Amino acid sequence: MRALLILVPLVLAACASMPAPEPQGASLSETALTVKLSDGTRCTADWSASGGQGQMDGCAVPLSYSVTEVANPNILRKLWVQLTDALGAEGIAPPMADVVVTTDDGRQWRYVSPPPVE
Repeated sequence: MRALLILVPLVLAACASMPAPEPQGASLSETALTVKLSDGTRCTADWSASGGQGQMDGCAVPLSYSVTEVANPNILRKLWVQLTDALGAEGIAPPMADVVVTTDDGRQWRYVSPPPVE
């Protein structure tokens, strides 16, 4: 019993000192922005319906986002998108865009879509 009384405050202290989850990556589709957090959870937003800016839905921490599409992608990208659209695979190529995720305290994470090939 005494060991349990000592263990409970230690467990509670460990839980209280856990940092808030932070963005670890972002993926973009024609309509959805998905952000993966450091605790393994995912937050989503319909970025195209909101005009490219807004708040993430279903997050453990409040996050806002900004999506800026590349206005003039290179010629190979244009050909790829036209080819996939012509073959009936519309939306298979994610939009080229810069994504900025911001926390309430002003910290920002920047991502690009599609992610660069390593």
